[in-house]
Amino acid sequence: MVAILEAARKQNKFWEVLELMFDTQHDWALHHKPQPDVFWGYLENSGYDVARIRQNMNDLAIKKVIKQDLADAQMLGADKTPTFFVNGKPLPSFGSQQLRTLVDAEVSANYQG
Repeated sequence: MVAILEAARKQNKFWEVLELMFDTQHDWALHHKPQPDVFWGYLENSGYDVARIRQNMNDLAIKKVIKQDLADAQMLGADKTPTFFVNGKPLPSFGSQQLRTLVDAEVSANYQG
């Protein structure tokens, strides 16, 4: 799915395709299992240059970006989406209060004002 987005970026359509992904996610990502073939139908019906997106997905620059993103995520221990970090420290559990607590702790520990 990331390759589709990166290929859409080459057409200056990243945000539009991302929005389409979010709007249709209930159909192509059932039970957290992406089904790109289902999403291609949405792209085709929405008037995007699907042939060009498919071609650009094989661009070595896009593959390199994705490979680097995966390596960065592995190095940081980001194994789910979303993963939040504050000053390089991962949020131990998801939630707005947990994020606020981590931010407050980091501000207290690092801000001399």
